[in-house]
Amino acid sequence: MSGLYARTLALIASDPWRMECLRLAAGLHLPQWAIVAGFVRNAIWDEIFGVRTTLADIDLAYHCSQNLSAEQERAYERMLAARGACWQVRNQARMHQHNGVMPYASSADAVSRYPELATCLSICINPVLGLYMPNQEGLEDAWSGIVRPNPRVPGSSALLHKRLHAKGWVRRWPGLRILDV
Repeated sequence: MSGLYARTLALIASDPWRMECLRLAAGLHLPQWAIVAGFVRNAIWDEIFGVRTTLADIDLAYHCSQNLSAEQERAYERMLAARGACWQVRNQARMHQHNGVMPYASSADAVSRYPELATCLSICINPVLGLYMPNQEGLEDAWSGIVRPNPRVPGSSALLHKRLHAKGWVRRWPGLRILDV
């Protein structure tokens, strides 16, 4: 296990709120589930920049080709929201349609195609705490405060600039380094 991998697991494990979110998500027993995107990335950036930010929502991904209903996702969101947070639950078996790409083979495949490398992180309890990252570079970028486009995603450079502006990342974490490759 790499040092950054272990450091990330320790960071998440030491956060009671994040651990409670993981337990709530695990309680749904969804196939190939993980909490993704800002849940891990923001925790790392808060740690390295010495701030405490809040998440706009908690992104829960799963992959189930048997039920592609958006209504099912909303039902999961309502169940989780009843416990006190804003959740965005998405079945990755149907998200390729929204993103205009080939179907995702799994939740891990979907995570590997997020627009920034530092966002290509997900975490779950199955049955122990585990971190998924398609490559070490994304985890290294997160811990280095680097934001760069994902080379696996066509057009990710333009999308990165839109997301930087819309999400206010540089305002929240002024030390971020934006690398446009």
